[in-house]
Amino acid sequence: MVKERLSLKAKRFLDYYYGPEGSGNGRRSAELAGYGSPENASRKLKRSLAKRMAEIEAKLAEKAQLSAEQIVQELCKVAKDDKNPAQKVRALEILSKIHGLHSDKVNVTVNREALSQDLDKALATLAKLASNEPSLLREIEPSPTVTSIGTA
Repeated sequence: MVKERLSLKAKRFLDYYYGPEGSGNGRRSAELAGYGSPENASRKLKRSLAKRMAEIEAKLAEKAQLSAEQIVQELCKVAKDDKNPAQKVRALEILSKIHGLHSDKVNVTVNREALSQDLDKALATLAKLASNEPSLLREIEPSPTVTSIGTA
């Protein structure tokens, strides 16, 4: 790939645009680079340097990305640091999730037949108790909102 030559001002514009002084502000970057009419210069420069700016932005994005391994290494450093207990606990929590030791989801398996048998036994026990103590039957009335129990 052949790179076009840039003027000193254009190079300075890019340095300011992607540096802390301009921080993506075209007008301010053009002003700092020494252009007389910063607003017009900014628009023209952005059009003429679009390809170069796209290359710079791609490189910056690549630099900013951390690999999964780097993230785990940083979390391990925080987890081993005893200076800040709250950060340590949070880092350990995240690491436990990454390694599958902790989950926010709970899988529940219900054996409907066993559950039904358990409910039948409990109801039979209640019926026995109620037959020995008739006043209990008056206290236990079926709920008007529950008419049947079914499967979802």
